[in-house]
This record gives sequence, structure tokens and C-alpha cells, in this order.
Amino acid sequence: TRDENILEDSIFQYIRENRCDNDFNLNTMSDQLSMNRNYLARLIKEKTGKTFNDYVNHQRVQLAKELLKDHALTVEAISHRVGFAYAHYFIMRLSQTVAVPACRQARIRRQSKTI
Repeated sequence: TRDENILEDSIFQYIRENRCDNDFNLNTMSDQLSMNRNYLARLIKEKTGKTFNDYVNHQRVQLAKELLKDHALTVEAISHRVGFAYAHYFIMRLSQTVAVPACRQARIRRQSKTI
């Protein structure tokens, strides 16, 4: 129905607006939207085929892929900018999402360790 579409739009807009906050999680989102946590998680899973965390991390990685084109930014800076608290977790999620050659992964890891 129309009301359901409006609700879904507001949920996914809220995710887009808050995905870069590394404290962003399902509990805070459900509190902010005054929605049941389980209902919200189920709705996101139904619409995306992904769990809340997988969907948010996917959205973060998509944004990071754009930021990686700017060679002035370090991997650590990008990981924090898109909402990952730890660069090594960001690298793991990135390599699961896109094909990153092994030599590039090694360079990324070295770069993130120097900071």
C-alpha cells in the first residue's frame, strides 16, 4: 500500500543519512523511528535480501568505492569516513564485495598500519 511504501522510503532514507556514523545500529535506528527492532530487521531483510548489518555495510562499501578514487585519502581515513571503526574490518568487507588484487590488498594493509 501507499503507507507501506512511504514507511519503507523513510527507513531507507534514514539508513542513507546515518550509515556513516560508526555508532549507527539497529537499536538506535529502531529507537529513533519508534519502531519494533525485530519488525524493522525483518522488513529490511525482506526488501534487500540482507540482514541489517550486511545491508548497512554494503552501503558503506559502495560509498567507500567512490572515495577510493581520491588517492589523497588514506584507507584509514576512508574507513572512518564511511562508518567503519576499524580499517582492517573495512578492508575485509571491501575485499568481500569487490575483487581487490592481492598486491593491492597488501598495499592497503601496509598503508592502514602506518597510521
